[in-house]
Amino acid sequence: AVAIIASIIVFSLISESLLRLIALLVIANIVILNITGFTLHINQITLRFKEYARINTLERVLFVAALAPVWLIGGKEFIIFIILNLFVRILVMIYGIYTIRDLIKVRDMTRKTLFKHRCLIRQNIYAGFPVTIGTIFAMLIATSSRVVVERSLDVYYFGLFSFAFAALSVIAMIIAALSTVLYP
Repeated sequence: AVAIIASIIVFSLISESLLRLIALLVIANIVILNITGFTLHINQITLRFKEYARINTLERVLFVAALAPVWLIGGKEFIIFIILNLFVRILVMIYGIYTIRDLIKVRDMTRKTLFKHRCLIRQNIYAGFPVTIGTIFAMLIATSSRVVVERSLDVYYFGLFSFAFAALSVIAMIIAALSTVLYP
């Protein structure tokens, strides 16, 4: 919520139309990533690692599949890439919501029902919580190197590092997701 409010404030302060469009797309991206992240964490906590891996893999595969024709026709406008990325993330968000549809449906959740399933709920929390903490720490470790490179080198080398890091992250994520799906 804080990021959305800050983005809206920045959006209202920008007068140039292209920057306003970029700020609007960033705001949309924040909302979509939060919802997708919620579905990823729900899948982790409820031990649905195959769905978690599919969501992670699907985003990368769809983006590469959608990006290939744009590169082939020579598209180099950054706004096309941003909109394409946003469209892919919307599709992945919809799939993520679909994977947890049984958990977000409004049901008759009485105290009696919760009491009946308390052992299962406790087991899911104990099993999924360490994975969630591990994912958060992995993200912190992965992004800390970018901060060091950004502050110590110029923009050219930071761009090279970011591109290589993103490419290797995609490859590592696909390998990890496939290993989770194929060898649970």
